[in-house]
Amino acid sequence: AHQPDKVVAAAQAYLADFSDGRYADEVLLALARGYAAQSHPERALQTYNRLVTEHPDSPFREQAMSESLPLLATQGDEKAAFARVDALIAAYPNSLQRSRALLWKADAQERQADHAGALETLKRIDPGQDLERSQEADYYRLQTLALVNSGQSAWEPLQRYLKRDDTPEHKAEVLMLVGEVARKADRPDE
Repeated sequence: AHQPDKVVAAAQAYLADFSDGRYADEVLLALARGYAAQSHPERALQTYNRLVTEHPDSPFREQAMSESLPLLATQGDEKAAFARVDALIAAYPNSLQRSRALLWKADAQERQADHAGALETLKRIDPGQDLERSQEADYYRLQTLALVNSGQSAWEPLQRYLKRDDTPEHKAEVLMLVGEVARKADRPDE
């Protein structure tokens, strides 16, 4: 079972004794995750940032950059989060985190009503190459929303989205999107 209090205590003890130790970067990642699990986003973000800046060659740096994105946004600093997405992609162009970061950025842009920005971000993803199967639905959902909200046809990505999954949750999401498409078609100025 995941016990964030124990993880945080053990990580803090290790770092107190071995702040430059061989496993300091991995322990920082565990500590950041522990703080996040304890609902301490400020501490988690500080710890992720410490890993990113103090351990530039760490194999855990990429994960820390990716996991810190929602925390940056939660702190009200989406500009810094967008910059972190770009830094992550520049540092790790073939990363597994690349598509997750871009999907996160497109979703944030769509929530900010930056439909053109969301579409531009989504263009940086090749769904056939960059996405895991579980990410495809998010990609097509975001593409559909951004197209609909910018007044463009969303039928093609909506059809792809319909084919991705057949769980009840997915069907409910598809119905909501179809309703959104229909509402926008009836009232294009909204």
